[in-house]
Amino acid sequence: MQPNPAKCNVMHVHFMRNEPNYVPLTIGDNVLEEKSVVKLLGVLLQKNMKWDYQVNEMISKSSRRLFMLYILKRYGAPRDDLVFTYITYIRPLLEYASPLWHSAITKQQCTQLEFVKKRAFKIIIGYNNYTGYQDTLEILNITSLQDRRLGVLAKFGSSLVTSGRFTSWIPENIKPERTLRSFNKYCVPRCRTNRYGNSTLPSAIRILNK
Repeated sequence: MQPNPAKCNVMHVHFMRNEPNYVPLTIGDNVLEEKSVVKLLGVLLQKNMKWDYQVNEMISKSSRRLFMLYILKRYGAPRDDLVFTYITYIRPLLEYASPLWHSAITKQQCTQLEFVKKRAFKIIIGYNNYTGYQDTLEILNITSLQDRRLGVLAKFGSSLVTSGRFTSWIPENIKPERTLRSFNKYCVPRCRTNRYGNSTLPSAIRILNK
């Protein structure tokens, strides 16, 4: 296979304070363009492995679709239809590829994602009838985004365990001969940095051990 230089880029991942000087990569006589953010399968990856661009992109796309709720609400659409519109067209944008980034985003980013949901709730319920986020969750029988992402991450971990192909990614601990008060079924990898500890696999394993 011969890569097309016009469609290839370079992103150097590093966590040092001072970025080192890299040797330019080439395909033939073409020097590949270096980028700090690359979109891969709809996910924005940064060279520092943070999720600022991805979270901002999800917030921007989902916020634009809130206009759908405004229009439906204006023309008297019933509440069930508004909830269905939110679940079908807006919430998926706030959860795209969540097992990859859920455990690594900051509290502020988590709050920003939930804020989009609060705006949708105010449209669905009506600004005058909105009494609070938790109350609206119960009224509409909807789970918070954070709880949903935890469930999706747990489901992702379970799928790896039962896949056969990726079972070795989540190895089981050897069961002791005697019963212990605390025993983790799956082996949690040793994480020397918080960045790795908050990544997908260690976080999924911790959820499965609960």
